[in-house]
Amino acid sequence: MGASRPQRLLQCCLALAASSLLSACAGWPGEAASTPSAQLVSIRQLGRDGGETHYLVTVRIANPGPRTLQVSGMTCRLRVDETLVAEGFTGALAPLAPGSATQVGIETKANLFGGLKLMAGPVAPGPRQYRVEVRLRRPWHWMPIVLHDSGEVDIDK
Repeated sequence: MGASRPQRLLQCCLALAASSLLSACAGWPGEAASTPSAQLVSIRQLGRDGGETHYLVTVRIANPGPRTLQVSGMTCRLRVDETLVAEGFTGALAPLAPGSATQVGIETKANLFGGLKLMAGPVAPGPRQYRVEVRLRRPWHWMPIVLHDSGEVDIDK
């Protein structure tokens, strides 16, 4: 009779833990319907510092979800014509209310090769193919939200 009492207590604890985990999963919001989006607005050259060229990359972040989006940091990687040309980071953003959007300017740096690739590009002037990756870091979350955008853009010199 002494061995069954600890066994019953263990079963009750396991049942309680399982029911609390299942109820927590049921209240978890769906990520697919409320995923934020990023869109490249512009790229503008700011200046040169030795072998690095500085650019201001402006990105529009939209929050279609039902909850306020808290962002504690944001990184941006820009590829033009399939070459990584600029990377940058910004700190915390103002909370983004549900159904709203904001534009964020990120000062990025391009190494010598990336800067030459970005500014030289094709001989004919006009739009260039780009792909931008934005990572939104959120407080109390281990993994960032990774957003992508691609298309054509004119680069302001």
